[in-house]
Amino acid sequence: MNRQQIKLLAITAMTIDHIVLVFVPSGSLLYFVMRLIGRLTAPHMALC
Repeated sequence: MNRQQIKLLAITAMTIDHIVLVFVPSGSLLYFVMRLIGRLTAPHMALC
């Protein structure tokens, strides 16, 4: 993957994280899985 693709992946993960905060109940399994995906944003952006 090149740098641009990594940035787009991180932006997508951050967007998923923010959408989950608004629309998914906090106790569900989907909430925790999607938040985990969103938490991958920081390492990806630091890599770039």
